[in-house]
Amino acid sequence: VETSRSSPAPPSPAPSPTSDIVLAPAPSSPAPSPPSDILPALALEGGPTDRPKKTKAHLSFSQAIVNKLAEEPEAAAVTGVKRNGDEDAAGLKASALFSMVTVSLFIACFLAGKRLYPQVYAYRLHLSGAENSAGIPRPSEYRLGWWSAAADLDDSTIIDIAGLDAFMLCEFFRLGRRLFGMLMLIVFCLFPAHFFLGRRERLDPGTGTPTMMNWLSRMGVDTIIGSWKIPETSLAPYEKAHNLALSWIHAVVVWCVVLTTITHIFRAHHKFLGHRFKWLQEVPYPRSNTVMVENIPVEQRSDRDLHSYFARLFSKDAIKRAYIVRRTWRLKRLSETVERLEAKLAAAQARQDAETPSTGSSLRTADVDVLETQLDLARKAFEVQRSSVEEKVHSKDLSVCSSSGFVTFSTRRWCRLASREQLQADANVMILRDPPDPGDVRWQDLAQDPALQSTRSIVAWALIAAVFFLWMPFTVSLSALTSLDQVETYPAFAWLSDFCDKHPGARPMLEGVFATGALKLVMSFLPTTLMWIVTTFQILRAGALAQLWLQRLYFAFLLIFVVLVTALEKTLIKSVTMIVESPKALLSEMCKMSTSSHFYVNYIVIGWIALAFELVRAANLAKFFISRRTAKSPEELRELSEPEDTDYFGMGARMARATLTLTVGITFCSCLPIISLASAMYFFLGHRVYRWTQVYTETKKADLGGSFWVSALHHIFVALFIYVLLMTSLLGQAPWGPLYVYPAFATAAAFVALAFAYYRFTHIVWETLPFEAVAESDFTVRRKSLLRQTCGAAEHGEYVQKECKEPDSPRLSQSLRMTKKRTAQLSDREVASDAASSCKGIPGASSSTFRLPMSTMDTFAGDESLAASSAAGYRA
Repeated sequence: VETSRSSPAPPSPAPSPTSDIVLAPAPSSPAPSPPSDILPALALEGGPTDRPKKTKAHLSFSQAIVNKLAEEPEAAAVTGVKRNGDEDAAGLKASALFSMVTVSLFIACFLAGKRLYPQVYAYRLHLSGAENSAGIPRPSEYRLGWWSAAADLDDSTIIDIAGLDAFMLCEFFRLGRRLFGMLMLIVFCLFPAHFFLGRRERLDPGTGTPTMMNWLSRMGVDTIIGSWKIPETSLAPYEKAHNLALSWIHAVVVWCVVLTTITHIFRAHHKFLGHRFKWLQEVPYPRSNTVMVENIPVEQRSDRDLHSYFARLFSKDAIKRAYIVRRTWRLKRLSETVERLEAKLAAAQARQDAETPSTGSSLRTADVDVLETQLDLARKAFEVQRSSVEEKVHSKDLSVCSSSGFVTFSTRRWCRLASREQLQADANVMILRDPPDPGDVRWQDLAQDPALQSTRSIVAWALIAAVFFLWMPFTVSLSALTSLDQVETYPAFAWLSDFCDKHPGARPMLEGVFATGALKLVMSFLPTTLMWIVTTFQILRAGALAQLWLQRLYFAFLLIFVVLVTALEKTLIKSVTMIVESPKALLSEMCKMSTSSHFYVNYIVIGWIALAFELVRAANLAKFFISRRTAKSPEELRELSEPEDTDYFGMGARMARATLTLTVGITFCSCLPIISLASAMYFFLGHRVYRWTQVYTETKKADLGGSFWVSALHHIFVALFIYVLLMTSLLGQAPWGPLYVYPAFATAAAFVALAFAYYRFTHIVWETLPFEAVAESDFTVRRKSLLRQTCGAAEHGEYVQKECKEPDSPRLSQSLRMTKKRTAQLSDREVASDAASSCKGIPGASSSTFRLPMSTMDTFAGDESLAASSAAGYRA
């Protein structure tokens, strides 16, 4: 602080023991400063304008964090959200140019990779046999052929290859493209209104003098707010009338945006319902005829008792099979041991065959003999443990029998009728749910004890709350540890201080890198952190449900700390406390969001780069190069290089980021209409990128049949609510009396239309088929493909734990083969009888059609007890 020349310098206080920097006392008569016209020259020559060197004391981590927290920085400043400024217009031009150049570079890298490594970038074009890419348009050889091929894909082709969830992700980008294409026509009328009716000057916050707005500010709502900050006596007579006209124009635009968005939502959702019902009709057996049962009472915790219970409720002919989920932790470890030994034995035999002399004589190595012995012992131990598990299930041993199970019905109609019933007086007992895909069931979660399930769920929600409420203090602490001043005190970076003194122009760049680099790095791991919490502590019925959880949590986090961060106080806890104490403060805090509209345009423009980067598939290409030396076939190489990072590039994270971009575009479309153009280009590019990657490049993921789409539409309604609330709060800040607040009331009336539309949306049934369609589908299956559906269940999976299935290995020991044959003989007649009874009424079908081949009765001594102990398990 420079003191006045006329007053003597105050005595300098004694330095505190905890002070970071010891300051010298100010001189009583400071030296005259050089003229401003020679300052640049002195700076280049190392003259008086050199940055004074400071004596820096090393701060511990705790001291740096405490000092940073004591400053209480704003939440927006911590997360990197900037307020509107005069340099934003030039920054937007630079961001747009940088994004377009980077997108072009990534597309060029993708085209080169597609030509050199088609296994990574277009593998479905090179499949053969049953997996041939028939129906997929082959791109032409010119550079933009992939763009046209992605546009020419049929809806049914995408659904068959990538699944309904992947198709609806592409449809979400199409919805965003069409929506913002229409919104551009609506909100662009605000350009001339703001330009000609709004105020061209605003008060400088530092000096208080009027300054001219840049072209970007004159396009936005700053032209209205600028008039409110000037004394009424300083306004021209027509300015208040113009301001009132602009307010009414904004109220009309808000209604147009809300109604247009709702119309597009219902139109797109109606199209989704057609695909959803078709998807439900084509769900394969046994998933189509099965319900999952939770909280099964102890009396029914066995396959036989659960089957008898449902047979008594619906009829014996209605129940095809009942299965109790087993607690098989030890059996699963034995199964993994067998698989590991089989892999080692196969590798040892391959080495032995490679070392066999040209004479053809076989030389057995000691490794092969040892591995075969270990494998036989492991298989016998596995079979004994599996038989023990089945015996405990038969006796309803609670150490093995869990409270979850699956019941498969003979027809879809029986399954549908059962799924809608409350079986017992206590609604928390015998809960029936739709089953996940058999290959995606998380058996270990279903086998957990109900009390442990509740405990894990509480822990999961506590960790999620900790991530939300502690994120801001953690970010402040991280910025304190990674600031340039603090980094210079670390011994490994002590050279940075001298480097910045010699090159003053590098300091601002390094400050920006160190301030935001660590934060961006931590933000990139946020989906992984949330996914770890969900998969570790939440009880999930299927693996794909983890992506659905991630979509909802990730979107909530991005909504709070990206969109609403400018309306927050220092931390999320302080903001919630303030709103609870004074609900009116919500309106004034919402108005702060409009002061950062320029930042969000840049946010969407930079988002173009993230979409183009997904074409590059850098991580998959790196895994391809690493696995190329060890893979023995192109198919194995493909498996080793896939899939992509399912946390950041999974369906949940992708849909959350796309929904956030749409939320940003809707929220600020009136504050800065040019954001609609940036959003339309984002969704236009994303629509092509994901149609290509999910059809031509990526492997098919587990399909939930459109759950991500429905969740994203719920989030769009949240975006509309925030948009109406923002504009109501903004227009309600007019300081000139009730006449100028009426547009705010007209804007708030849009909440009524929004609530009515959301009520209609939530009452649309999409989870299940209409019963008429169920009956028709049941009749079609029974008449045309009952044989394939009932006797070929293994083709589409079955609701049996992998380790509980009968082992199907070509290298079973002789005793296990004999046991397998004897137990098959015991159950052949039952299987033939059941198959024959299920095919009554089918023309041309008889019991002999389904009778299994009977083996000769090979008896052997010593194995009767083993066969008897395993018969119950094999019969089940």
